[in-house]
Amino acid sequence: MRFEEAEQYFRLTTKDQENVSYEVRVNDLVSDQHQMLRFLEMYQSQIGTTDKHVPAVAFCKWFSLVAAGFQYFVSVDNSAVDLSPGNLTIQAYPVGDYTFFS
Repeated sequence: MRFEEAEQYFRLTTKDQENVSYEVRVNDLVSDQHQMLRFLEMYQSQIGTTDKHVPAVAFCKWFSLVAAGFQYFVSVDNSAVDLSPGNLTIQAYPVGDYTFFS
């Protein structure tokens, strides 16, 4: 399995990031509306917008990398990685003036 490439291209990793500003399990986002709202409010404040749609769209854009990473493993390695919500944790961390997810 070429997990180094998944880290580089899709920000999928088994390692914790440094300087994590927020961490949440995907399962909690899916099952708890209040957890999702807290997450979006955190991201909203970090990107400096008053429109609640902006952090939702930006996060969804990033989360599409999870699906792309899954497809990468299937296509390139002929293997499937279990990326079900119970197995995923999202970490937000600063990179310069931006918030990245992993």
